[in-house]
Amino acid sequence: MGYIATYGQQTLAKKEDNLGMAVFYPLESFDKYVKTKSTHAVVFKKTKSVSYYFLGAWSQEPNGLTTEEAFYQVYPDKKLEMLDKNNQL
Repeated sequence: MGYIATYGQQTLAKKEDNLGMAVFYPLESFDKYVKTKSTHAVVFKKTKSVSYYFLGAWSQEPNGLTTEEAFYQVYPDKKLEMLDKNNQL
């Protein structure tokens, strides 16, 4: 499995309104990354189906991760280990 992840301000509500996001995908389905000024995307190879997982961590949720460093320490590497070991979250 592989992943693409981002962390940062996601709304215009407040500066402290941060969101960490990740998409986990099987490496055999990966074709390429596409990155623009405001978008990060994973393009999959042409196939009938692809299984993938989404992850979200909002800074304002109970015990929310309020920094990018905290997000990457808790997620997504640990979730990737779970997927590699159990093939599920």
